[in-house]
Amino acid sequence: MNKVIAITSLSLVGVLMLAVILMALIPINYNLKLQEKPSLITVHSSAGKSSVFSADGSATSKETYNKILELYNNSGSFSTLNSLFIGLWGKKVEPDRATTSQTISSLYPSGTYCIEFLYDTSQKMRNSDGSAYVWQANGEQSYKRLFVPVKSVNEVSALTYYVTDNDTATTVSFTYSAYSNQFELHKYLATLTYI
Repeated sequence: MNKVIAITSLSLVGVLMLAVILMALIPINYNLKLQEKPSLITVHSSAGKSSVFSADGSATSKETYNKILELYNNSGSFSTLNSLFIGLWGKKVEPDRATTSQTISSLYPSGTYCIEFLYDTSQKMRNSDGSAYVWQANGEQSYKRLFVPVKSVNEVSALTYYVTDNDTATTVSFTYSAYSNQFELHKYLATLTYI
């Protein structure tokens, strides 16, 4: 009888340890997943400067473009176990209509940056389940420009990203809620001396 209890107990401990190990290894991304790579990435600074980077540009431009995308994608990636401890478990990246329109220049207050992902073709706004986002009678929403304000704090933050389908818009009305730690991204943008 004691052997059966011991074997059962060891089996349960083994299963529990395996579950914890898997949760520590399996990542979940709480950032907005880009449907495709943007045509251009523009980094706006609160100093009023902007720099544009392209995957088809010079070696420096291409390297910077790829590094920004890598750091953006990594900023929202957390292990399943970590996301449970920091309170992200069950959170979703959701689109929404902003309560008030924001001017693009207000998205990067003093000491911060804003990354603009620019697309040649419209990207459909998607709900967290992958379905098309529909807003009232206006139907399915799409965007050509995605604005990601970049925070310098070294912690996971609830963030608002802004989108517009208008190439010349100076205000944005639709948003995505996301969660990420942008500290490394902000640190990298601060090294780009030309913005």
